Amino acid sequence: MTVFGWIFMIGSLAAAIWLWSFMFRGETQTFRCAGCGKCVAAGECVFMKEERERKLALEKKRAMKKNAASGPENPRDLS
Repeated sequence: MTVFGWIFMIGSLAAAIWLWSFMFRGETQTFRCAGCGKCVAAGECVFMKEERERKLALEKKRAMKKNAASGPENPRDLS
């Protein structure tokens, strides 16, 4: 391959990577359908439901830890 061929190939690969990152920027969830058909039956994608339940459980755990660490605001309230 010539030098220009290599440059073209690397440029094409870089453009494809940039386009992919631009299209799916900020996506941390599943964005592909597995075609299981559960979303039609239940009205909700099982992948998204599991991800949302996991996030809610994590937020609840963090809130409980934060509340436990703060303790009582007034030491006289311990009675």
